[in-house]
Amino acid sequence: MGRMGSGAARGRHHNGSSTSPGSATPVSAEASPDAHPAVAVSSVDAGSLVALDALFRRLPVGLMIFDADLRYARVNDALLAMDGGTVDERCGRTIDEVHPDVAPEVDRSLRRVLETGQPILGARLEGELRPGRARVWRMSYVPIDASDGSRCGVGAVAEDITDVERMEDVARQDRVRLELLSGATAEVNAALDPGTKLQALARTVVPAVADVCAVFLVGPEPRAGEGHGVQVRADPVAFEARPGLDGVRPEPGVGIHFPGDDPVTSAARTRAASLHRLDPARMPSWAQALQSGAWRAEEQPHTMVGVPVVAGGEVVAVVLLVACGDRPTYGVDDLHMMGQLAARANVAVEHGMRFHQSQEIANTLQRSMLPRADVTSVDGLEVAARYLPATDDAEVGGDWYDIIRPRSGGVGLVMGDVMGRGVHAAAVMGQIRTAVRAYAKLGMSPGELLRALDELMVDIGEAEFATCIYAVLDPATYQLRFANAGHVPPLVARAGGATSSLEADQGPPLGAGVGGYREHVWSLPEEVILALYTDGLVESHRHDLDDGIRALAGVLSGDGTSLDGLCDEAIESMARVGGGDDDTALLLVRRRPRPVR
Repeated sequence: MGRMGSGAARGRHHNGSSTSPGSATPVSAEASPDAHPAVAVSSVDAGSLVALDALFRRLPVGLMIFDADLRYARVNDALLAMDGGTVDERCGRTIDEVHPDVAPEVDRSLRRVLETGQPILGARLEGELRPGRARVWRMSYVPIDASDGSRCGVGAVAEDITDVERMEDVARQDRVRLELLSGATAEVNAALDPGTKLQALARTVVPAVADVCAVFLVGPEPRAGEGHGVQVRADPVAFEARPGLDGVRPEPGVGIHFPGDDPVTSAARTRAASLHRLDPARMPSWAQALQSGAWRAEEQPHTMVGVPVVAGGEVVAVVLLVACGDRPTYGVDDLHMMGQLAARANVAVEHGMRFHQSQEIANTLQRSMLPRADVTSVDGLEVAARYLPATDDAEVGGDWYDIIRPRSGGVGLVMGDVMGRGVHAAAVMGQIRTAVRAYAKLGMSPGELLRALDELMVDIGEAEFATCIYAVLDPATYQLRFANAGHVPPLVARAGGATSSLEADQGPPLGAGVGGYREHVWSLPEEVILALYTDGLVESHRHDLDDGIRALAGVLSGDGTSLDGLCDEAIESMARVGGGDDDTALLLVRRRPRPVR
């Protein structure tokens, strides 16, 4: 490598002849504090040359000395180990003659340092010193000056940082994966509906790890005559594609059959991520169905991964991830991360399914408690009612209304709201409704009935509270006798006229156990609408209760609308101004006009 056994350092001229000991040997950086790093060349004693030669030989980084013609003058063993070359293959030759792959960049740096005397430190160089073996180096170049100040060459240091960059890249990818997993978990958990959760998952992975993501629900049984394949729903339950690939969604109504040698079937059967590489020239039929003829030639899919989503111990869906164009093919690390993504979706979807099952039970229970008879068939009265559950992302509440025939005669009107949400609130509501009907059949007046309900709720011991208004209307006199247990007051509206609340003393909510429900009497004039409702209709996070009541009053004072139409208008209008946070009940009553004789 250009070192001599005597300890004298020798280099080589471009013609191959060796230099004499003590000449053209790097020894130190000479200069004032403001000078640029450089190596000075001078005659030194043999002992110093031996020390310098040992340092040159043992440094673990590649060292090179180029003469004024930018030909190799000396190299060390560490540099030779990088490509397996020899001293004779380098000394006297240019970088272009030895390593043409990296020559342009290295030669440019060498010439710049030689001409300007300015060092270049820490430059990144990427290339192949051996065929098929790409490496990365951190390069530094410094000028070599003779003792008289003239420029006589350039020294270069090459540090192989390939493994360091790979480790940094792995660490960076790990951070990206962790951020992706964290983001996906937050997105998926933020939604309650299983379908929305799966769409959130698809939105998270595109374009971060896939160009296309489609989620297919898996049927419980293959169709007859289709072997062991899996029949999925015609349209994906969730779909996301990066910009430019939006047209690749499967055509609506086209059933996609996965025959068994595909990622969807494999993931559904094995409950593990399944990797499939595709040849664009020989695309399988199931992949062609996914294409729908919308893939551009430069964006052909080359890798697909199916990842199962498990809920309740069963595979309920498969997430299909597609890599296209110049995106790298998926590897083992990608499969592992996709499995982790699916695991988070598994838990979230299962929770979502349980929530919706609970919602369905509560809604069914609640609707079963509403009047089944045609409420518009009350003698002498026009009646209309609506019940609307809360929006999908909120639990069902305990609102209810009822129209009954008390033993004492007349028409009983009930509007109530159990505090709280969920199946339990709906169940408590069912108990109260049943009790109201039973007490009404016993002929209890409104005040007596609410006192009995209050005692009943205390006896039940569920620590639940409810508001309720109970009124009995006499169709002969149109007198309304009512009592209120902490409920929002009824509204009284005349078409095209003023609207006001039917204010009266309110007792405490049912369940407080203190009683005190006074009865009040009011006469219902012709063409006047009596509105009973729950606070879910008029209260929202967007506005307070009083603003909501004023908005409802404005709707009820409209001209010439049937009560059915008015119910629909009220529900729609209040939803526009911020309703839907809670379930809603509305009951409208109006005297029928007396027949003209």
